[in-house]
Amino acid sequence: MTSIGGLLLWLLPLTVLAMISPVMFLNSSTVVAHRGRSDRWRFVAGNALVLVVLGALGMGLLGAALEEAAISELDSRRVELVLGVLLLIVSLVLLRGLLQDRARQRAGGPTPVVAEPHLPRSLVGWGAVSMATNLTTVPLYLAMAQRIGASPLPVAVRIGVLVAVTGLVLLPAWGPVVAADQVPARRRLQERTLRRVTWWMRVGSLVASLAGTVLLLWRGLAG
Repeated sequence: MTSIGGLLLWLLPLTVLAMISPVMFLNSSTVVAHRGRSDRWRFVAGNALVLVVLGALGMGLLGAALEEAAISELDSRRVELVLGVLLLIVSLVLLRGLLQDRARQRAGGPTPVVAEPHLPRSLVGWGAVSMATNLTTVPLYLAMAQRIGASPLPVAVRIGVLVAVTGLVLLPAWGPVVAADQVPARRRLQERTLRRVTWWMRVGSLVASLAGTVLLLWRGLAG
């Protein structure tokens, strides 16, 4: 991709899919409900730290470190294929969990609700762990980082694009924090409402994972 427009067009669908992260959103909402403003932003910083490291590795080791344009393009496609297969496995795991919960619900048992965790003292660390184990967002983000690194655009432009993508991907983490600052007095969700929100966010995560799988495999195979 030799133009900024072509790169942004390639990144757009993957960015949207990577933003659909129930894990990030629910963890951020939990921090917002139980901690103060500074702790909330520490949690966001922990998430951001992981993406910064992954972005640097993706751009440097998987993208910009390759000198020949043809080899760079070929390796970029191979990485997309690997990440696509990984995301397919994640999608199957998510689907299995949803089907099990649906069967349990039809049998008369309650659908599990994410319990309120005992928040650790270090919210930066917890945010980092939450992002590092986010297997729906991380493969998509790595695919975008390595594609940005493989682009022949100037380094400053590539870094700017990566920063913008990182900020958008982190929306489920910083969105609830900003919303809480604007509307401090928030009512806690009832258990039934929380169950519904959790269910549909998991469905959305599955759809995003499947769509990301199709995009990565198609682009890796078709070029």
